[in-house]
Amino acid sequence: MAKTVSFALNKLGWKPRTEREQVWYDLALEDWSRLKANAASTRKVLLNDLEGHDAAAAERAACALIAMGIEDAVPALIAALKHAGTEHMARIYWIGRF
Repeated sequence: MAKTVSFALNKLGWKPRTEREQVWYDLALEDWSRLKANAASTRKVLLNDLEGHDAAAAERAACALIAMGIEDAVPALIAALKHAGTEHMARIYWIGRF
């Protein structure tokens, strides 16, 4: 669904205005090369969302960090699970280990 929404926004001429919007837009488009090219920004945005107060954003950030294989994010993932983790986040982390 995110990919479809991204394509619709693109057709309307919408452009990300913030660093966070750009990262999530690129994730929705599965633009891995752009995300890797902007690794520092991607990592910062995802870690901020992981550690934020929005549980849904934290889960999406955990998925993205694991999918991208950002290894130095593992301590933050573990801390997030301990602090405010859900069963769903734990399953995501466990599956991502393999």
